[in-house]
Amino acid sequence: MHRRFSIPLVAVISLASAATLIADEAVSQGGEIVVAENQVDRSPPKAAWVAALPGDKVRWEEQVRTGELSRAAIELSTGGVLRLSELTSLRLQPPTAGQANGRSKINFGTGVAYFFSRAEEEADIKTPTASLNIRGTEFVLEVGGDGKTTVTLLDGAVGISNELGSVDLASGEQGIVERGRAPRKTAVLDASERIQWFLYYPGIADPARFAGLAKGKFGKSLAAYKNGDLLAALELLPTARTPQEHGFSAAVKLASGRIDEVKSDLARCGDPSLAKSIQLLIDVVRLPEAKGDAPQAPATFEGRMALSYALQARGDLDGALSAAKEAAGTSPESGFAWARIAELEFSFGRNDPAIEAVDRALELS
Repeated sequence: MHRRFSIPLVAVISLASAATLIADEAVSQGGEIVVAENQVDRSPPKAAWVAALPGDKVRWEEQVRTGELSRAAIELSTGGVLRLSELTSLRLQPPTAGQANGRSKINFGTGVAYFFSRAEEEADIKTPTASLNIRGTEFVLEVGGDGKTTVTLLDGAVGISNELGSVDLASGEQGIVERGRAPRKTAVLDASERIQWFLYYPGIADPARFAGLAKGKFGKSLAAYKNGDLLAALELLPTARTPQEHGFSAAVKLASGRIDEVKSDLARCGDPSLAKSIQLLIDVVRLPEAKGDAPQAPATFEGRMALSYALQARGDLDGALSAAKEAAGTSPESGFAWARIAELEFSFGRNDPAIEAVDRALELS
């Protein structure tokens, strides 16, 4: 598989929270590719597949698909952002004739997608086993190879139907449809587990920690990780056997939000400080509204990096910058630390030191 595009190291703003309206003339389109990580393709009707890049317009009746270890995001001209996980395929359908700002219409093949809109959004989605009438602003859609359709509704309402029946979902409920069975619903126990794959988990592990892996089978993955290319590191990642390999594997898998696999690796890495640091970052991303006592982190590179994000989540930008600088002091050759310093300096409006830190990060990664 060939990598085609990946998000820069310092691109950390969530598309879900930064979604904006496309210009009026774009309503005649289906949407625009705003993120394409690794292998993302699009295909006009009756045409060959071509590589999809950020900025590409996706016209009605066009298909989009993602490859293994790949992700994409489409800003729909009818409103909202649709994020696609790996091995996902769909076709955008035009709104019903006569509707100036019509509802989204999507034929969904297989895979996983997350939809978010600031406005109350309506959408019609067709899967191999169900028809969905979405009246909400946030949901996750999963369709398996056997056609099994699962809708996790985080906010809004949705009606699910097939030839055997229908159900209506409210926020916090999940609907399931299988071939030959009527739709059914259940409560969602932990919605955060359904959306881990698209959340942003930055690199926080010091590549120097894993220097012993440079000449072995992990060498290529470690080189990509050191270079700041987290998805390439994941693509090249071998199966871990030793404690050090499990520690590196955890650090790399974190970038894709595979939290269960990350925790499994951490349990085998034999390094409590690394495990505590990565767990702190996971908690920050999953529970951004920090509560309780001030976060505690090891006095290591990873600990200072995780602490930086934890303090930012509490609104303590001075503390976050101080922790990032401590991380850089611990490992001056880490591009991750300098990229972190750059984004925090920029948050204070200090452009000159931000640019200096960016230049240093790019020099190293």
